[in-house]
Amino acid sequence: MTARLPPPLDRRARHVITENERVCETVEALRDGELDRVGELLNASHASLRDCFEISTPAVEATVERLREAGATGARIVGGGFGGNVLGLLPPGIRAPEDAIEVRPGPGARLIDE
Repeated sequence: MTARLPPPLDRRARHVITENERVCETVEALRDGELDRVGELLNASHASLRDCFEISTPAVEATVERLREAGATGARIVGGGFGGNVLGLLPPGIRAPEDAIEVRPGPGARLIDE
């Protein structure tokens, strides 16, 4: 389907199609409590944004790598892109890098216990 599009539209469309599939898989993985799978899907999403949409930066890539080295099961650029923010999924008991900002659930949300 995307093969008929000229570059870079073919890659952009491929990202959108595969991202929609990843969203559906993430919902299922969350429902089943498969947080490792959610991490894998975050990593795949980030790679697709980086490679197909070309919206990452060296600073974002370094941040993704630092989160993964710290024990994140997945990490992905979020927000505006082109140097936005990075979301890391850290299992319970794993500490984020020192300069990371921890986000806690707001009203109506909750932590998922493994």
